[in-house]
Amino acid sequence: MSGELRAQQLLDVAEELFADRGYDATSIEDIARAAGVTRPVVYERLGNKEGAYLAVVTRVRAQLEELMTAAALSVEDPREQLRVGIGAYFDYLDQQPRRWTILYGSSTPILGELGERLSEARFHTVERIVDLLRLHLTGESETTIHAVGHLISGALEQAGRWWIRNPDLSRDRIVDYSVTLLWGGLSPYVPDRPEP
Repeated sequence: MSGELRAQQLLDVAEELFADRGYDATSIEDIARAAGVTRPVVYERLGNKEGAYLAVVTRVRAQLEELMTAAALSVEDPREQLRVGIGAYFDYLDQQPRRWTILYGSSTPILGELGERLSEARFHTVERIVDLLRLHLTGESETTIHAVGHLISGALEQAGRWWIRNPDLSRDRIVDYSVTLLWGGLSPYVPDRPEP
């Protein structure tokens, strides 16, 4: 197996284990055993446990960012961008709940250097939201745009946690709740657009 394929295989195995057991309960030995390789192979391809976890989170987060950004940019109207971007987020949660759990489901914070790197990865996702906001919040300061981006990110994370505990609520309903609340806060910052 090529080095690239082996790295992807190990990431897939590590992702499954981290999703099932969490960060603390997963070891390099567990990853090696599940992948049918020796520990040195895992260390060579993914580094230590912290490196493996960060690689998994980075890959999962990049996929979510790409899906949300592509959805939002598929339309031009700011309210509709908000709707389809939020829709993509909840689709991801619905279709990839284990991956969503890797990003947002940990009940115990990870501290130290790994915690800082994970925090940087979360801020990277917020920056994608900020990039989209810049398209419409013209005339607003960077501070305002970043504050709004962080507020949107935090609100959607908590809405996702709540939706997981209330699975009888439809995807469309949670999207409607989110858009109604967030557009109410966003709309004062979006300049009036001329009617077509």
